[in-house]
Amino acid sequence: MKAIIADDEPHLAQYLRDKLAKLWPELQIVAMADSGPAAAAAIAQHAPDIAFLDIEMPGASGLQLADHLPDQGTIVVFITAFSNYAAQAFDVSATDYVLKPFSDERFKEALDRAKRRVRERRLVRSCAQAREHSRPTYSLRASAVPSERS
Repeated sequence: MKAIIADDEPHLAQYLRDKLAKLWPELQIVAMADSGPAAAAAIAQHAPDIAFLDIEMPGASGLQLADHLPDQGTIVVFITAFSNYAAQAFDVSATDYVLKPFSDERFKEALDRAKRRVRERRLVRSCAQAREHSRPTYSLRASAVPSERS
């Protein structure tokens, strides 16, 4: 699985990266962004499974960014110091909302929830693709179609 981290405070972004390396070593961090536009560009370039977003960032908020993501695309886990945006976060389909500072236990819960959501989305996509590939194609010959005179 691939992820990006977006936080305008470099030391907090690095702290999050270090926590992820410890708690989910197989997760590949493909980009770090320090603003909303940089996060949007990273998502467009890398198509990550997960975006760990701060709420308040220069250029565009994490909420604005999440609101423009496709429904079955990158999932969002907000990591923020602001408790007052939680309802809005879930309105834009956030998978979790983790308040800084957080414990390892709380972060593990968020990671487990994110892993489940990514697996669910992958399953939905693969089922949709399987249905598309397994649909029979029919060709009708004019002689095979009964006419009103028959």
